[in-house]
Amino acid sequence: MSPQKLVLFAGLALSACGLRGDDAWLKPERFKATPGATLRFQILAADRFSADETAPIAAQDFSATGRLGAESIAAALLEKDRERAVFSVALIRPGHAVIASELTPIFLEKSADAIEARLREVHAGEALREAWGRQTTETPWREHLRRYVKTFVRVGEPFEANSDWARALGVPLEIIPERDPTKLSAGDRLSVRVLREGTPLPNFALNFTTADDSRDHVIFTDLAGRAGIALDVAGLWLIHGTDLRLAEKPEKNETWVSAYVSLTMEVN
Repeated sequence: MSPQKLVLFAGLALSACGLRGDDAWLKPERFKATPGATLRFQILAADRFSADETAPIAAQDFSATGRLGAESIAAALLEKDRERAVFSVALIRPGHAVIASELTPIFLEKSADAIEARLREVHAGEALREAWGRQTTETPWREHLRRYVKTFVRVGEPFEANSDWARALGVPLEIIPERDPTKLSAGDRLSVRVLREGTPLPNFALNFTTADDSRDHVIFTDLAGRAGIALDVAGLWLIHGTDLRLAEKPEKNETWVSAYVSLTMEVN
């Protein structure tokens, strides 16, 4: 069964100064729940990932999709205004719940003196820098950015043999864990795969960041789209990255298209 999506709003935003927060993530009310519980989820953003919920993203629009075990689950809008993006999900049976949201696409414009900082933010390699260097000096930096955020919740006691957490939801850019993300302890090694349109994405820069700002590692995926790291401290972790490409078929006069992806996890 394909995931059921509830599109809450649709629209497009223009940002001359950039995102309201460079990192975006999906945070559940808690990472473990009893069957029958209804949990709230919030989309947050800040200059850096943190456990602080006082600066939620100004997300005018978003969609939500999810799966509990093998079954699709629906999201319901609880609260929505310019400064909050909150929805709820009913978790009716034991299993691994995977919940994801797509934020409204935005256009990101950069002045000439801010372009190098943007290239560093996405860990741009030589090919991207050469592609930008081939543009004329009059070419503006106009980036069409999509953002995909995801998290997992453990509901009751799932069957140990059930690895439904390893199944992709099917969003355009997605991080897939290779071990149960709801049973992580400090010291565990976690490998993930990055899929773009269902295909492994090699040489993609992934940040592994802790909410207390004590860890921020950058690992590039291999030819199989895989990257891994030892989660050596307890707390909230965010795995995230941005896929930036020259626009081959511009829709709104953009010069770049990009996709940001993140996965939020709790390590005990």
